[in-house]
Amino acid sequence: MSGVMANKLNLERNKTAKPATNAPEPLLTKKEIAAFLQLTPRSIENWQNKGLPHFRLGARRCRFRLADVVAFLESNCRRGAL
Repeated sequence: MSGVMANKLNLERNKTAKPATNAPEPLLTKKEIAAFLQLTPRSIENWQNKGLPHFRLGARRCRFRLADVVAFLESNCRRGAL
């Protein structure tokens, strides 16, 4: 199993588990967020330019909080008709 898929499974498990009060949410890479959303890393870069919250770690690296990404999607993306 790839590292991205393992992270995706861990994220799903963590949704049902009780969150610890002081435990910080893990920071994910652009590649991990792209795989989780089934998009390309370039799409994530485009969203960064449109305001997707992220943390800069030096000149080239950035990390994302899943909760921030979900909040961004809910407020900026249209939902399909069911």
